[in-house]
Amino acid sequence: MSVTPANASVLALHHCGHRAGTAAADSGALQSGVAGLLSPFVGLLGGDQVAMVCVMLAAAALTLLVLATGTEKREAEQVQAQGPDQRS
Repeated sequence: MSVTPANASVLALHHCGHRAGTAAADSGALQSGVAGLLSPFVGLLGGDQVAMVCVMLAAAALTLLVLATGTEKREAEQVQAQGPDQRS
């Protein structure tokens, strides 16, 4: 049994404070929803191990793309929020 999912959930909920229960429920619902949406693609691609790997790699690539674009925007907003004296 892997410890990665539990640790990833803890890292994701770290900043949620008093909303951690709601955030955990939302996270679980999102994980189940994405799995339900992506599983038909495995069947459409043949339903074998290769199809599963292709869908997993596509989902990972999409996740990295969303993370990269979201992180850039967030960092830019943080830089704008800082005053001119605080910028490095």
